[in-house]
Amino acid sequence: MPRPKKTRNIRVLKEDISFKSYDENVTEFVDIFKDEFEVMRYIDLENYDQGKTAEKMGISRGTVQRLLYSGRKKLIFALLNKKNILIKKWVN
Repeated sequence: MPRPKKTRNIRVLKEDISFKSYDENVTEFVDIFKDEFEVMRYIDLENYDQGKTAEKMGISRGTVQRLLYSGRKKLIFALLNKKNILIKKWVN
């Protein structure tokens, strides 16, 4: 039986956030999860280290590192391949 997931302290988004390519023909979206977005915000915008980010979100530093890596990878992929970016308000 797997361990239960920890509740993550994440800022509430009032609506979905999307960034669209200038190319009108692009219809594909790259989904960035709210927790990936929040980790990137804390580390890249607020200049927190991974330890303080983990403390703020109530998760381990390893999880912060994994979320940061996956979020940045998706973001760079979307920018280099001219894809739309979507950060969903709710994740099912």
